[in-house]
Amino acid sequence: MALEIPNPPEESRKTLVEGLRRLAPRAKGTFMSESLGGAPPEIANAHQVFILSPQAIADSRDLSAAKAVGWGYVVNQPATNLSSGSSVVAAEVLERGGGHAFSNMQQGWIGRATQRTIAVAKTLPQVIAGSYELRMLRIPALYTDTLWLKDRVAANDLIVPIASASNQVRADQPYTVINFLSLMRDLIGQKKGFDNSPKV
Repeated sequence: MALEIPNPPEESRKTLVEGLRRLAPRAKGTFMSESLGGAPPEIANAHQVFILSPQAIADSRDLSAAKAVGWGYVVNQPATNLSSGSSVVAAEVLERGGGHAFSNMQQGWIGRATQRTIAVAKTLPQVIAGSYELRMLRIPALYTDTLWLKDRVAANDLIVPIASASNQVRADQPYTVINFLSLMRDLIGQKKGFDNSPKV
């Protein structure tokens, strides 16, 4: 079975398109607003974005503690006569107060890295044989972005890192949730000044 790409809310997708349309001109070879001569963007690989706090990790909580914050997208833009090549960017739309707000578009390596890691995830034997939904799990305190492959049949979720500030985290390497969270707890423990004392 193929990796399942979820359908985002229609308002999220419309907010993304409007946000991209309003972008200012960019340098050659990077994303350019359609209104300024860029090619129509190709929106792909939508995924819900979740944040996991360091306290939840330190408290040995599982991924049910992750908070959904919005939707991420990989946006491809074919080359035109105004650009030196095609571009791949990562963009996000946040959910706030029941609505949707365009958050950011990241040019450069992160869009390509996200696209690459999704391609890797699609070839994993577990994914081919099973049923997984594409999500993103972000741990801002550790500067770590990952794909969260949510098992739709059993409790065998996988985590595939996209990027991390730690060289102990291997990009494109699938981890079980237990192994990944154990590694994250170790990294949090190494951070100086992290306070794991109960809050009163």
